[in-house]
Amino acid sequence: MVLSPSAMVKLHTLMEDILIAANNYSQDAAAAFLAVSLAVVWILSRNFPSSGDPALDVSFVRVYSGVARTARYSLFWLLIAGIPRAIFFCDYESSGVMAIKYGGMVLFAGIGLLTWGRLSKKTGHLRSKHNIDG
Repeated sequence: MVLSPSAMVKLHTLMEDILIAANNYSQDAAAAFLAVSLAVVWILSRNFPSSGDPALDVSFVRVYSGVARTARYSLFWLLIAGIPRAIFFCDYESSGVMAIKYGGMVLFAGIGLLTWGRLSKKTGHLRSKHNIDG
C-alpha cells in the first residue's frame, strides 16, 4: 500500500500530535511525582523529632535519601520534557487556564525547593553527626 503525499502529511501531523500529547502527559506525571516528593519532604521536616536517637536519625536520612532521589529524577524529566512543551505551547495549550496552572506549579515548586533545601541541610548535619555515607 502506497500513501499519497496528502495522506503522508496527515499521518505525520497525527504522529506529531500523539508524540506531543505523550510528552505533555509524561511531564505532568513528572510534575505530580515532584509535587508528592516535595510534600513528603515537607511532612518529614515538620514531623521529624529532635530526640537525638541515632536509629531514628539514620532511618530519617534513609527515607529522605529515597524521596530526594525521586524528586531529582522528576525535576530532571520535568525540565527535559519541558523543552518540546515550550516549543509547541502555542499550538497545543495556549489558554489562560494553562497560564494559571503553570504559575501555580512554579510557585509550588519554589516553596517545595526551599523546604527541600532546609531539610537537606538538616540531613547533612545528621549524616556527619552519625557518620552516614550517601
